[in-house]
Amino acid sequence: MLLKLRRYRHIRALVRIHDLVMAAVTFPIAMYLRIGSDAFADMQLLGMMVAVFVPICAVVFPLSGINRGSWRYASLDDLIAILRAAAISIVATVLILFVVNRLGGMPRSVPVIAWLTLTALLGGPRVFYRIMRAGSAGQLIGRTPAGNGIPVLLYGYGDEADLYIRSLQHNRRAPYHVVGIVDRREKHRGRVLHGVPVIGTLKDIPRFLESMLGSKNMPVGIVITRQRMSRQYIATIVEKALQNGLTVYRLADLDVQAETGSKGPVPKPVDIEDILGRPVNALDLKDVAVLLQNRTVLITGAGGSIGSELARQIAACRPGRVVLFENSEFNLYQIETDLRDRFPHVDVRAVIGDVRDAERVREIMSEEKVETVFHAAALKHLPLVEQNPIQGIRTNVFGTRNVADAALEHACLAFVLVSTDKAVNPANVMGATKRAAETYCQALDMTSDTTRFMTVRFGNVLGSTGSVVPRFQQQIARGGPITVTDPTMTRYFMTITEAVHLILQAASQGLTQREDRGKIFVLEMGKPVRIKDLAEQMARLAGLTPGKDIEIV
Repeated sequence: MLLKLRRYRHIRALVRIHDLVMAAVTFPIAMYLRIGSDAFADMQLLGMMVAVFVPICAVVFPLSGINRGSWRYASLDDLIAILRAAAISIVATVLILFVVNRLGGMPRSVPVIAWLTLTALLGGPRVFYRIMRAGSAGQLIGRTPAGNGIPVLLYGYGDEADLYIRSLQHNRRAPYHVVGIVDRREKHRGRVLHGVPVIGTLKDIPRFLESMLGSKNMPVGIVITRQRMSRQYIATIVEKALQNGLTVYRLADLDVQAETGSKGPVPKPVDIEDILGRPVNALDLKDVAVLLQNRTVLITGAGGSIGSELARQIAACRPGRVVLFENSEFNLYQIETDLRDRFPHVDVRAVIGDVRDAERVREIMSEEKVETVFHAAALKHLPLVEQNPIQGIRTNVFGTRNVADAALEHACLAFVLVSTDKAVNPANVMGATKRAAETYCQALDMTSDTTRFMTVRFGNVLGSTGSVVPRFQQQIARGGPITVTDPTMTRYFMTITEAVHLILQAASQGLTQREDRGKIFVLEMGKPVRIKDLAEQMARLAGLTPGKDIEIV
């Protein structure tokens, strides 16, 4: 560490010396450019110019910050700072020389020539050094520098592509090398971004790949740079890319980059959530504030996939306290640690307990003075609940009754039951138990004058425990086969983040619309997806051809 500090100080000193040497030769060069060799006839005048100019620069340069900028990242801002510092230094010098000798012997154009000369002497080496560090001057003349990384295409011509290409060109060990850009807008065809050509639209990919056959720059993947893009269009890009044998990636969001501490945009594989999920609109904080802000919120099943995401989104809404109620010690520890790391200002209480224990539930309600309850604890694996119906009834029916009764007994503001679309005309034990829980909460909502009981119902959540997606991912990782119970079966899907977001929205609306008693909030799930189509899409995203590389049975 000490050696690095010393090296840094030495570099800073060399930069200052360089800048002052450039300042010392500025006026002699300017005079020579103006009057030729006659400039050196009066060495006393040149000496006076240098003697006045250099000390002024020694003061102005540090104050303007040009000594502090890194040459490796020299930019337009650095050039502007140099122009400003040069102008101030030359004006100050001219004023002093005017007082001393009325600018005798100095042509009136010399200060302007000196300003341009000093700018070139200070800015030129910085630009040259940046080019050398970048690895090639080809960037300035429209040629892509040779890359050692994996050749890829970019989708999207804009700021994100600009940032990503520059980050790669400044990193000699970059894992990727961009050889072309694809964009949905035809008008960008033929343009060049940092030496990388825009080859056209998606339909031009096959022609470009054909032209690159046998080349070491033959792309093997395509990186989607745009952050805001409809899921339908992402699906189109994925389909076109896979048809041409290209792996598809997306750049991680900027907030994800900040959390991971990455130094630049980082591509991640496109997953099924990118295609089936939908953009989440911002919460109406005014409505949510009534439900959560400065209130004590209890979340049952807080260690589960839905419960843990509920805890995160609720913690971001500035509650008074978040009480995590969970019967799994490991899951409880994980979500508690996560909340304390992400939201250090939030009061978090971790409680081990089971919703089937009515006394424990009432005890926590009383101790914590709970005001809002989100009941996410449930047994939801269809086959397991079918094999263990008594346990399903005890948890999903009696457990819900215990929490709801305790909320009513302690006059909580709101109770929100997280339910499922399988409660509609239930054809299995799990669906029947959830429908019974819904009916109980509806009855309480119709009769209670204190607590509002709301039920939010939605379909399959991508990536949640019990979802088909993790099972398909495991089967693909093992090389197959992917098992689909019924090829004609369809399901509605949404991401965990989207589901929890809509739960909070529905609950806040229900609290403000008290005339809608006993109603169930059904989340809009979009279009249903065939389970077989889902399995095929996931296989293709993994680079496998269904029926050839992996079987679907």
